[in-house]
Amino acid sequence: MADWTTDESDQDENNPLLASSASDDDAQLLNIQGSDGGTPLPTYRLAGLGTRVWVVLSLFLLSTLQAMCWNVFAPVFSTVHAVYGWDDTEVEWLANVANIGMLCALPFTTIIVGALGPRVPTILTAMLMMLCTGLRVVPRIYTDSTGHEMDSRMVLSLNVVSMIINGASAAWLSFSGPVQSEIWFPPTHRATVTAVLSVAPYVGVSLGYIVGPLVIPEGEKGAKALNAMLLAHAICAATILLAMIIYFPTSPEIAPSRSASIRADMAAKGGSMKAVNMIRGLGQAIFGCSGDNSQSVHALWIIALAYSLPLGVQAGWGAVLAINLKKVAGIGSVMSGWIGCISTLSGCIGGIIIGAVNDRFTGSLKTFVLVSYSLSSIFFAALGLLVLKFWIPPPGTLVPLIYTSAIAGGFFLYCPIPLFYEMVVEETYPRIPAATSGGVLSILVTVVQIVFLFAPVGRWMNWAMMLITPFAIIPLLFLSIKYPRTQEDQVVHIARLDRLGFF
Repeated sequence: MADWTTDESDQDENNPLLASSASDDDAQLLNIQGSDGGTPLPTYRLAGLGTRVWVVLSLFLLSTLQAMCWNVFAPVFSTVHAVYGWDDTEVEWLANVANIGMLCALPFTTIIVGALGPRVPTILTAMLMMLCTGLRVVPRIYTDSTGHEMDSRMVLSLNVVSMIINGASAAWLSFSGPVQSEIWFPPTHRATVTAVLSVAPYVGVSLGYIVGPLVIPEGEKGAKALNAMLLAHAICAATILLAMIIYFPTSPEIAPSRSASIRADMAAKGGSMKAVNMIRGLGQAIFGCSGDNSQSVHALWIIALAYSLPLGVQAGWGAVLAINLKKVAGIGSVMSGWIGCISTLSGCIGGIIIGAVNDRFTGSLKTFVLVSYSLSSIFFAALGLLVLKFWIPPPGTLVPLIYTSAIAGGFFLYCPIPLFYEMVVEETYPRIPAATSGGVLSILVTVVQIVFLFAPVGRWMNWAMMLITPFAIIPLLFLSIKYPRTQEDQVVHIARLDRLGFF
């Protein structure tokens, strides 16, 4: 068997990607003759376009639904308060317990994905979403069958359990992008697919801010519309679950790239010890290790911290955005919600665009991240100075400046999200599985968000938002990103070129 590991000559981001030749052992292993009659070149095939589109589309819809169901009560608080009698703290903690559920589920999900492949955790996730949305319609079923309203404390308890399940279902969805893109797509599509799946939760959160207030009237008159929306969520979850049970393959018959074939070969050699190996690998990735993996773990933690700290802090800072804008510029909560929604959605679109561009300009992950983070730092610094009243702009310009800086800051912060997943998978290939490295990023950002749940709201959050992104840039400057996975794929000749691309 050929030695699949890479050596220290792997190229970094400061050097152009150079095509390498397949070794004789590799070519004999694949038993495919090259077109020049000399050293054979391995050939890989792409699965059908319809299959690949379905894998991405179904996961995207499931992830978007999960995030919408997480952000369902806060945007319609006045109706929830009138119908159920919940106060501010109870509504906030309904969303907060989902993060705790996600954190508890992430390590187990990472192990399941590595040991059993994507189909099992995907079906389990769809089942959890069916259970999550089903619990929320129980009060309506109870009322229709008995003619009495369910006690508000019981309704709250059901929704707490529902939110914990919702958080657990988000575990696999949070890092499915880099795993699925590697399994199903060639190198020229990987970053785009990772971007599409990585931004899906943020699309769902943004839609939650829009859909609820648009379709649910305020106060008690919105009770019927609220119940109808919760029922619609349950119907959507059931439909997605049924569709995935009918067809959601775990992997293509033939790998789409050399690096994917190497991953599959390494996983197959694990045999019945896959779960044990994943547990050991996850522990080494989180707590560190010695030997050949130490360099990969070091890079993993630098990338994970640079990814999780700004996003985690932004999540906490977003909680006081409406308060800041109200005090400084008299901007109401509805408009503040639209600012947050637009900045998030635009960042999602920007992430997909950057992912597609990166597919055309291979080897520029760190460059794109640094440029995006630098621009985000500038705009959030301007917003922080405005909110903290260190910058007094000319009359009539305050509101436009706040709009511009808040939306642009969020745009450039969310743009590089998929690139971080691609970067960490590239840097840790092939020593650390994609499910492990992606899972560590999700675990760490969830921990940061939970810490902010217990932190008192105050002006310090504005300072934190201004300083955390520049702070995250510093270690990235000294990290030399290598591309062993991309280098492996330079020897590949795709047997069936999909000239139309992914879309």
